[in-house]
Amino acid sequence: KKIFNFIHPEDLEYIYKIFGELLQKPGSFVSAECRYRHHNGSWRWLEGTGSNLLADQGMKSIVINCRDITERKKDQEDRYRLAAVVDNSNDAIIAENLDGIITNWNNAAERLYGYAASEVIGKSITVLVPDGHADEVPNILARLKRGEILQQIETKRRYKDGHEIDVSLTISPIKDAKKKTVGASVIARDITARKRAEQHIQEAARLKTEFTSTV
Repeated sequence: KKIFNFIHPEDLEYIYKIFGELLQKPGSFVSAECRYRHHNGSWRWLEGTGSNLLADQGMKSIVINCRDITERKKDQEDRYRLAAVVDNSNDAIIAENLDGIITNWNNAAERLYGYAASEVIGKSITVLVPDGHADEVPNILARLKRGEILQQIETKRRYKDGHEIDVSLTISPIKDAKKKTVGASVIARDITARKRAEQHIQEAARLKTEFTSTV
């Protein structure tokens, strides 16, 4: 049967193109990925290398070596979807290693802190920590190494221009395939407006108490 009958319709144009290029050059080879129909009717991803051996008297054929990469493609798609979720989240999401070095930075983190990813990836998370809060970082990292999840920690962080903002942090360990903690995921939410409202309420209550006591 024709090999093209087993290739996914959406991949056919691409495969026809590179197959045509392969036929033009005796002794050449090409590599490609495509979906191929399994005997059970499902579609599997294959990674293949085609070699033009038509001029080889012992072969006189196109030889294709391939392997199933379906699981690898699924893992890639899962990572792409996760990356899209992270990039489009309204919460700032930052990843750092166990030395406190920033490794990932989403769009919301840029809005919250003012730094572009290119300005902070590879730098210490302490760039965001204002004076008076420096001891938080080693304490947090120590707890993460013990596998703890830190939820809704209310603290202050520093914007790019130096002013301080109130944030709520949820910090979780990032683990490798062997379940070893290798870093941290930090989800930050701006609570500056809420904190200001709380301060106004407290101040109003204080003034009311003072007024009542004087009367």
